[in-house]
Amino acid sequence: EKNIIKIKPQKTILDKTIIVESDWSSASYFYSLVALSEIGKTLTLSSYNKKSLQGDSCLAYIYQNFGVVTQYQENSITLTKVNSANADLET
Repeated sequence: EKNIIKIKPQKTILDKTIIVESDWSSASYFYSLVALSEIGKTLTLSSYNKKSLQGDSCLAYIYQNFGVVTQYQENSITLTKVNSANADLET
């Protein structure tokens, strides 16, 4: 009212856990680490979503060309080195 905001205190506040998605840009370092690893190596990162709104979530697609597969769980991703880099790519 009239440029004044009033907030009434609540008697009880319910606990609520909110998970904030991790930054996909920072995941690029881990994707590179797995890409340079031996076949069969895995790494799990928490707080990543398959339906992310972050543009850098395309890392999962890009790193397929470097032999890294991304498996999505409820609130994490597992990166697995499955083969050598795509031999069809130009160097």
